[in-house]
Amino acid sequence: MPLPGTSAVAAPRRSGRVGGARRWRCHGPPLGRRLGVVLAALAFLARGAAAAVIEEGFDDPGVVWRAGESDVTHRLVAHERSAAAARRGRGGERIVLDAASGTVLRFELPVPPTRVIDEWRARLWVRANHPDLRLSARVRLPRFRSARGEAVTVILPGSVSQSVERWEQLAVGDVATALERSLPALRAEHGPAGSLDGAEITHLVLDLYSRPGHYEVAIDDLAIEGMVPVSAVTVAAGTAATDDAAAGGVIPTAATEPAVDEPPPAPDADPTAMSAPAAEAP
Repeated sequence: MPLPGTSAVAAPRRSGRVGGARRWRCHGPPLGRRLGVVLAALAFLARGAAAAVIEEGFDDPGVVWRAGESDVTHRLVAHERSAAAARRGRGGERIVLDAASGTVLRFELPVPPTRVIDEWRARLWVRANHPDLRLSARVRLPRFRSARGEAVTVILPGSVSQSVERWEQLAVGDVATALERSLPALRAEHGPAGSLDGAEITHLVLDLYSRPGHYEVAIDDLAIEGMVPVSAVTVAAGTAATDDAAAGGVIPTAATEPAVDEPPPAPDADPTAMSAPAAEAP
């Protein structure tokens, strides 16, 4: 059943495996309009407790990135899907704006809430007329509460672009390690009783701002691997799980076990489909 206000869409097509993860390439309406299908696919995968790979080509109409936190006075000139913003395929998402002085100007992409595991990683191709774009992940921490009683969220930074007017792949990963390192500071700010139990990734964040001026940004070819929905992770009974919870640790990958065996990837499968971040010649 589609989300309210949307039309029915085709289910994701299974297209192979990368390592121990199932890969799904999304077709039909854009990501923001097919979250119901994505969540349904992830719920199906949850029965086997396998991590999914979600891909988005930004080919179809309708933008999915939305304006986020900003202290920069700016004017949005254009925000659209455009063939001019395509790295490959039919289109990409294009953001054009004029920015004055400030420090932060972000766009965010909501993703189906997913558990923090070591294998989670997101990769995104960008092209811009300014360097210093950064891809990050927003993580919700329900066991930490702000002064207003709300769950604390943190933004964990990934890589930063170096090129101008060239396609470059940004990545964010190692979220579990980053959270563990930030735990003392989180407890110092929000109280010693807080823990990382239940941490979930809710958004990708793209920092655009580096200096005043005119910005033209093209976004294409998103891949997120290690997608395990919040409902999929069950902590196995035993000393390891108990010790991890007591330490306020993130649930490890070992806490999920496949329910069924599957054959190994075919010989022609590409186990390096998720390559390291790299710049691409124009």
